[in-house]
Amino acid sequence: MAGSVVFETVDAGDILEDGQPIGGNLRLAYGDNGNTFTGALTVAGQHNGFEWLGYLKSAQGKDYTAGAGDKVSGTGADLQSGLVKLAYESDQGDRIEFSAQRLRDAAFRPFRANMGGVAGPVRDDRLYDTTRTSVSLSYENTMAAGMWDPKLVVGFSESLVNVPNPWQSEGTSATWSLTAQNTFNLSERDTVTVGLDAYDRNGLYEAPGVRLEETARNIGIFAQARLEPVDRLKLSFGLRADRQRFTGVNGWRDTNSGLSGNASVSYGLTEALTLRAGVSSVFGGIDIEDNYIYERSPLWSYTGLQPSRSENIVAGVDWTDGNLTLGGEVFQTKINKARGAEENFDFESRGFNLGGTYGWDGGF
Repeated sequence: MAGSVVFETVDAGDILEDGQPIGGNLRLAYGDNGNTFTGALTVAGQHNGFEWLGYLKSAQGKDYTAGAGDKVSGTGADLQSGLVKLAYESDQGDRIEFSAQRLRDAAFRPFRANMGGVAGPVRDDRLYDTTRTSVSLSYENTMAAGMWDPKLVVGFSESLVNVPNPWQSEGTSATWSLTAQNTFNLSERDTVTVGLDAYDRNGLYEAPGVRLEETARNIGIFAQARLEPVDRLKLSFGLRADRQRFTGVNGWRDTNSGLSGNASVSYGLTEALTLRAGVSSVFGGIDIEDNYIYERSPLWSYTGLQPSRSENIVAGVDWTDGNLTLGGEVFQTKINKARGAEENFDFESRGFNLGGTYGWDGGF
C-alpha cells in the first residue's frame, strides 16, 4: 500500500571471477547464547553462457538466554534453507533465468508464534512446522537499448504453517504472479516503462473436516516515466489501473476497480545538496485475511468490506561530500478502509528518517 519490497538473490557472477569455471565458499558459525551452530555452503559454475548456483544452509540451537539470565522458551533454532539458480545468457544479451528457494523451520514456538505471550493462562509452546517456497522464471535482455527492452517474470510463492497439535491445523498462503513490460529508452537518462501484471492469491485453512478459503485475483496495467529534462532535475510519474475479484470463505464475491498514481521530483541545488519529494495514491483492493482466523469465524458477513486505498507523501534532503552522505526525510501514510476480519479500519503513520553513510573502496 505504501510501496513494495523486491529482493534478488546472488547469481553465479557474484561468486565467480570473470572466466572462473567453478567456485564457492563454506561458512561456519557458532553462537554461545543458545549453543547455535550454523553452516552454509555455496557452489557456482559458468560455461559458454550457462550459469548455475546452489546454496544450502542449516542452523541448529537451543533456547537463548535473556539479559537477566532467564531462558526464553520457543526460541531455539531449527532452520534449513536452500537455493538453486539456473541461467543462460546469449552473446546478444538475451537472458533466461530460473530460481527456486525453500526455507523450513520446524520447532517448538510460543502458542501464538507471531505475538509471544497471550492473555489468560500461560499456554505451553507447541510445534510450528513452517515452509516457505519461492519459484521464478524470467526473461530480459541485459544489452537492450532503444524502443525494445522487454522483461517477463512469472513467479510462485507459498507459505505453509502446519500446527499438528492440538487441532491438526494447516494454513497455506500462496500467490501466482505475472509481469510483462517493455521499457522505451528515449535516451541514456529518460525512460518510459509500460506493461501489465496479474496475481492469483489464496489463503487456505485446513483441519479434519474443515476447509475454508479466500481468493483474490487481480489484473493491472501501468506506465511509469523517469525523466531528466535538465541537469540535476529528475522527474518520475506513473499511472496504473487495477481490477480485482475477491471471493470469501462463504462464497461471497465482489469485484472492484481503481486507479493509482504517483509523482516524485529530485533537484540538486548544488553538486552536494539534493532536495526530493513524492506523493502517491494507491488502490489496494481487498486483502486476504490471516487464514488461521477463518476457523474462528467461518460464517462471516463480508458486506461491510470495501477496497482499501493509501495516500502517501514524503519529502527529504540528501548531502554528499566525497565518501560521506547524510540525509533525512519526513513522511506520512494514510490507509483508508484497511482490512479487518469483517470490517474496515482507517489508520495513519507519520514520522521521519535520518541516516548517514561513510564509504570506502572495501566497505561502508
